[in-house]
Amino acid sequence: MRRKYFLLLITLIGLQLGAREIFPSAVLEIDGSIYSAGEESGKIYISSSDFSSHKVFSDLKVRITGMTAESEILYVTAGQGEGLLYTININNGKILQVGDCGHSPVSPAIYGDKIYIADRFNNRLLVVDKSNLNILKTIKTVREPISLDISDSGRLAVTGHLPEGAALESDIAAAIEVFDLSDLSSSGKKRMPAGSGGVRGLTISPDGEWAVVTHILSRFQVPTTQIDRGWINTNAVSLIDMSSGNIYATVLLDSVDYGAANPWSSVFSEDGNYLYISIAGTNEMMGVDFVQLLEKLEKEDKRNLVSNRLSYLSPISKRVPLKGKGPRQLLRSQSAVYVLNYFTETLERVKTKGLMMASTESLLLSTGSTDMLDIPVMNQLPEEQWGEYLFNSAEICFQKWQSCASCHPEGRADGLNWDLLNDGIGNPKQTKSMLYSHVTPPVMITGVRGKAEIAVRAGLRHILFLKRPEEEALAIDAYLKSLRPVSAPVLNDSVKRDLIEKGRALGEKAGCLICHNGTYYTDGNKYQLDLGKDRDRNREFDTPTFVELWRTSPYMYDGRLISLLDVLKEARNNGRHGSLSQFNDEDLYAVEAWLLSL
Repeated sequence: MRRKYFLLLITLIGLQLGAREIFPSAVLEIDGSIYSAGEESGKIYISSSDFSSHKVFSDLKVRITGMTAESEILYVTAGQGEGLLYTININNGKILQVGDCGHSPVSPAIYGDKIYIADRFNNRLLVVDKSNLNILKTIKTVREPISLDISDSGRLAVTGHLPEGAALESDIAAAIEVFDLSDLSSSGKKRMPAGSGGVRGLTISPDGEWAVVTHILSRFQVPTTQIDRGWINTNAVSLIDMSSGNIYATVLLDSVDYGAANPWSSVFSEDGNYLYISIAGTNEMMGVDFVQLLEKLEKEDKRNLVSNRLSYLSPISKRVPLKGKGPRQLLRSQSAVYVLNYFTETLERVKTKGLMMASTESLLLSTGSTDMLDIPVMNQLPEEQWGEYLFNSAEICFQKWQSCASCHPEGRADGLNWDLLNDGIGNPKQTKSMLYSHVTPPVMITGVRGKAEIAVRAGLRHILFLKRPEEEALAIDAYLKSLRPVSAPVLNDSVKRDLIEKGRALGEKAGCLICHNGTYYTDGNKYQLDLGKDRDRNREFDTPTFVELWRTSPYMYDGRLISLLDVLKEARNNGRHGSLSQFNDEDLYAVEAWLLSL
């Protein structure tokens, strides 16, 4: 048996904003009690299912990223940069063991005598001994594995957060991989439909036949001239056949004139007949008749075209508004689904009976209050926290199709090329990370915006297609200014420390630090290096920061190169991007290691 208790897979990787206490990130049920975790506070709360009692169960004082349980033990993943795995006695809340757990562990699940954990930024799956917390094996898998689940028959499905490959590929998309845990054999990585990204959740049906993945389906192949009818981003779930690991179908959650922005996670009813999905961008939960969905799909001659049909689910689904803001994690109970709302820091109970859903009581995690008057009002939060909400909210978008985070998850980049209107049509370019954008002007790849404040306001108007109050733009500015880099995974590799130092010296010798200088590794200037193609050949490009370069693949303005090593080799060959001609491949490996460490 894979686990005694229901677990909710953790898919949230947040940013450090010290003023906030909770940042809810995880919820599971043990013997009728609900356990919820505060990501930044490090606290685990225990509540009765009817919210009549509530207290702090354990205070780890470290960033919590995931939970699961078996027998008398709670297993908790924590940390980012230096990952940890805790075992906690369920009876008294005492810590039993602490083990090292990769760089960015999320989504733990138990099968037999092992724990399987996604090490997100190392792009690998960890196999951990349940008794002593030793890492037995690491397996390379999809890009940024962010969610996994295991069937009772021992098949593990894991999905990546971002698209894989070069952005110029017509079918670039996030991937999924299925493993047979009896021998750790793999079905091979399978790409989801082109434009799939922003993946957050994966859950397996009770019969083990299907995995359901929640994600964004971007229409990056066309210019961003309009947003209605899902012209830019649509929102979807993909069904994966667990026996083969193949994508069976992708269906849209949106209606014709009403988007379902940023779906986060999903759970099945106990009988598997219904699927419930949290719609984080619109503060809703959706119920889908899964039996009828399979029947509809069975009758389709061309299932691959279903992903272009808005309102496909309308006759067999229902959306209900929630009291809380930012619904993310879900927990199935006998007659209810519990929703963990990120921005209001509340646990909400939604009574369910098929597609009949009624939102009921909400519990404020920090105090245990069920009084709605105690739930935070967004625009009364500290400015950067309100800005984070606005950045992730589709409430400020025409017809609620997308949020800023749809293309900039966690303020970073989605790995796609977009044909934006700020520099004409017909020249798509890579999405840029917004980390340090306010202190490294100009912004956009070609530097067409003089500063980030201008770009934020242009984005609200021309990407979300609404004119918003200035105070909202100021709050988004405050949030983006608060972003801080995550330490690079390569820094945890003791073998590469000498290589990094060698690469630093070689990079300086090659002249990298002439343009990429200072605290943020950029001089703030634009250069014409003859690196563009076609109409962009004579264009000037802004000097990008090197900070978190390890996180922003694919590279170059059009995302044509997958690795930094590819970038260095191209620069060595064309002689237009640093003085690398005298370097051999071993030297380039060292320079790459240095760049990946920043």
